[in-house]
Amino acid sequence: MADYLEAKHKAKIVNGTTRAVDHRKSMIERLTQLHGQSYFAGPSVPHDLSFEWQQKQKQAEADKRIAHKMKRSRERSQ
Repeated sequence: MADYLEAKHKAKIVNGTTRAVDHRKSMIERLTQLHGQSYFAGPSVPHDLSFEWQQKQKQAEADKRIAHKMKRSRERSQ
């Protein structure tokens, strides 16, 4: 009886391992399929961020100047 239970336990372990390998195999197949469909592709047009960065810097400087002027006008009114 002990031999039977041990064999049954080993069979369950092998079955679980087989299912895990099959699951990984199917995941790899699905990822390969998505890659083939360009699911993970980046933008097709290169994106130059330098212009946007300059605009953001200009806006930040303008915001600082406005905040400074508002602070000065508040101080004068008090």
